[in-house]
Amino acid sequence: MFNSLRCLLTITAALGWEIQTFDVTTAYLHSNLKDTIYVRAPQGASDMLRVLKLKKALYGLKQAGRCWWNHLRNVLKKVGFESNPEDQSTYTYNWADGKAILWVHVDYGVIVASNGELLSKLKRLLTLELMLKWEKEVNSIVGITIKKTDGGFELCQPALIRKLCSLNARNITASQPLPDMDLVSGKANAIDKEYLSWIGMLLYVA
Repeated sequence: MFNSLRCLLTITAALGWEIQTFDVTTAYLHSNLKDTIYVRAPQGASDMLRVLKLKKALYGLKQAGRCWWNHLRNVLKKVGFESNPEDQSTYTYNWADGKAILWVHVDYGVIVASNGELLSKLKRLLTLELMLKWEKEVNSIVGITIKKTDGGFELCQPALIRKLCSLNARNITASQPLPDMDLVSGKANAIDKEYLSWIGMLLYVA
């Protein structure tokens, strides 16, 4: 997914395309529910004995994420985008009025277009379907700090790097040689899980 984002920024810099980011306001509330679900009336309602039938997905429902994703795909298809079979977070637009690429992560997205007129058109069409907040400057995407340079974009994750450094501030001793342990039936120690967490964060930063 993030490889697609880097490719998107590379294409934008190489071809000089227009770029903007957007955030979907209360994304899950846009999508309709297929299942019949009832909830208790919220505290303070006039009749606390009644239950309410949901028409839209709510945050906390196990179906909410899938409902939102299907709704978003239908909206993008209606506007003219096609889903990339290699990466479901990336959508392409290729029509007579130009080309565009849209990358989305849950409720946050980036859209690039071959010309400003097309970008304005797509913004207008998407805003008719979704409640969106647009940002002209690309400063941060899902925790990744982005700085535009003359030759392209610089990506960094200072907050995660600081967190990683603070977690690993203590010294960790290692015995040599490694202690005897049955690698099949042995139980993982707490430090092993912590180590895996560090490796995961390092891979995410990389």
